[in-house]
Amino acid sequence: MKYFKLCILLAYAPIVLQGQLLNQVFTLEPGWNSIYLEVDPVPKECAAIFENLPVQSVWAWAKQFETTAESGLDWLIYHPGQPGLTDLHQLQGGKSYLVQISGEEAVELNLKGKPVLPRLSWQSDTFNLAGFHVDKENAPTFSDYFASAPELVGNEVLMMDSEGDWTPIQDLEQNRIEKGVSYWVKCDRFTTFNAPLELELEQDNCLIFGTSIVEQPIRLRNYSTSAKQVNLTPYPAELVAGNLGEVALIRKEPSGTAWETFDDVWQVEIEPNSVVELTIGVDRTQLQNGSDGTYQSLIEVKDDEGTQLFVPVSASLPTDRAGLWVGYANLDAVNYVNGLDDSPQPAASAFQLRLILHVDADGNARLLDQVTQMWKEGTYKEDPEDPNQMIVDEPGTFVLLTDDALVSQYAGAALRDGKPVGRRLSTPFFSFDTPPLLSGGFEEELSVDSLVISYDDPLNPFKHQYHPDHNNLDERFEEPLPEGLESYTVTRSLRLQFTEEDPENLNLPGWGDNQVGGLYSETIAGIHRQALKVSGSFRLQRISTINRLDEPPTPNAIFPEEGIATPQSALRFFEHPLIDTDLTIFPNPVDQKLFIKGLPEGIYQVKISDINGKLVSRLFLSSGNQINTKALQAGTYFLQVSDGFSSQTIQFIKISN
Repeated sequence: MKYFKLCILLAYAPIVLQGQLLNQVFTLEPGWNSIYLEVDPVPKECAAIFENLPVQSVWAWAKQFETTAESGLDWLIYHPGQPGLTDLHQLQGGKSYLVQISGEEAVELNLKGKPVLPRLSWQSDTFNLAGFHVDKENAPTFSDYFASAPELVGNEVLMMDSEGDWTPIQDLEQNRIEKGVSYWVKCDRFTTFNAPLELELEQDNCLIFGTSIVEQPIRLRNYSTSAKQVNLTPYPAELVAGNLGEVALIRKEPSGTAWETFDDVWQVEIEPNSVVELTIGVDRTQLQNGSDGTYQSLIEVKDDEGTQLFVPVSASLPTDRAGLWVGYANLDAVNYVNGLDDSPQPAASAFQLRLILHVDADGNARLLDQVTQMWKEGTYKEDPEDPNQMIVDEPGTFVLLTDDALVSQYAGAALRDGKPVGRRLSTPFFSFDTPPLLSGGFEEELSVDSLVISYDDPLNPFKHQYHPDHNNLDERFEEPLPEGLESYTVTRSLRLQFTEEDPENLNLPGWGDNQVGGLYSETIAGIHRQALKVSGSFRLQRISTINRLDEPPTPNAIFPEEGIATPQSALRFFEHPLIDTDLTIFPNPVDQKLFIKGLPEGIYQVKISDINGKLVSRLFLSSGNQINTKALQAGTYFLQVSDGFSSQTIQFIKISN
């Protein structure tokens, strides 16, 4: 049997923690070195990574390995003598590479980046070049590691001997996997195996809490036939540029309801062939260093059989309290109007009323009786690189409207029965034409002294629309009556006093962060000859960070069928050319430029939406032109191409920011 002859000698140094980053250090010996990247390096470009090293070439094995194959130039990604290769290619975490070193002395390759989770892509009935996420001090044997993958059990594994030849490992039950080394592993059939212990996250490789997310689930899957003990350990962050410190983590047991501080080893038992879902949160009240930056740290996940994974964690403090806050007041005390003491006394049962508050960018708080969320279209301009193509100038955004007259000038923010509609919130407990400004400061004390409900207001409690004695009209239903004959004006004054402790003791993770509350009190005049006084607690949760109400609409931003003008070049559609056309896109994944193959001659509308369906870009494209994806964040997107009658949607992945 003829094997590839590539001398591969590698010494792996311990991983050094730096904030959200790991340092993966390789000692590259003269000749060939096979390495496996557990981090997504920064920078990524080969030219920057290998700039000061005596590297002759770097190879990425992106296709199946045949034991009789010869090396192909399509695997070569870096060569100092070929500028095109030097400038274009990047290294990616979770991949295997062959690095050729010249000279007679070993050199050190230091890669710093975010750790990645194993995402192997196995091809059947052939050898696959792969590395594995294992604990350096307690690495498993090949047999133990592959025991839960029948497609790999007992199959041939190739490694380098001292002479530099690929040779089979003779005893898979005794030989242990080396961290950071890539091996050729024979796979009988397609498999999705990554490791005996798999970690599943909602955001693929990391826990990003941002400024608003409070908790996230993580799932641990045990593929082995025996129970596992898994240790989750948070690592304190080393202060690096832009890192304000470690993330203050909290945790909740799988079957528990109470939150606990997560600052030490968390031991979890997982039964054979089963899944455990854990919940990890962030306590932003403990993040005190400031809001100009990000808190970053890591969580190590390690089982008792040698699998080791690292999860990056990040969280930020909101820069202010601006946004839309929705909640309730829980009224449980009222005064006795016929008693001598007019202070509120405990009631037989509590009564809840909905509260809606908005805080603007300057910290001003307003009480709302209703608000509608809509979508404000972005604006477009000619691409300076291609005048025939339109690109986003100002991106679209969600808006909050309290003036119903403005709703028709915006696009919907959600879909109902396939049609775009707005999201509306309202409360029946307040009524006013203009949202009143509250005195005081948010998170301290807010108050308003004269909320007037006119005697003729439909929401006045004395006015019932279908009762003839409550219509404020005379007996002939012709002349309006003055106040006091059928209904009365009601005046309300209310006060919200914020407290540091949760008055309801709910022990929720967002308290003091995206949830606030305290004591509520209100005086109501006009219902009884003596003012009514009620009191209780209140709770608010921020559901939006939009810091402005009733923002003016954007002119000339919506597509022709929606009624607003667009550039004339976008109106020159051909007659339904997409109906019988199969479109493909490349490259996919993409970094900066995306091309559409099979697009007939014409002008097309292109929409790009994120994984949640939110529109992030809209442009007009001529056949033969490319799409600039440089500004997109890394992630999964949907590309919709429309000819004005029919459309096609294709999914693509953006691989870097």
